[in-house]
Amino acid sequence: MADENKQKYTCLDYRQEMTLLALRMRLYGNLVSDEEKQDILKVIKEIESAMQMN
Repeated sequence: MADENKQKYTCLDYRQEMTLLALRMRLYGNLVSDEEKQDILKVIKEIESAMQMN
């Protein structure tokens, strides 16, 4: 019965997590322009929203 309440961890979940990690690493690597930084932050927010992390 407890298995019915568990959500499945899918390839999409993994892909989103890895994309999020890569974006954060790029963002905090300090090698991006201010414009690119804003774009990265926007994508991070979109992914977090899709993953219900907000």
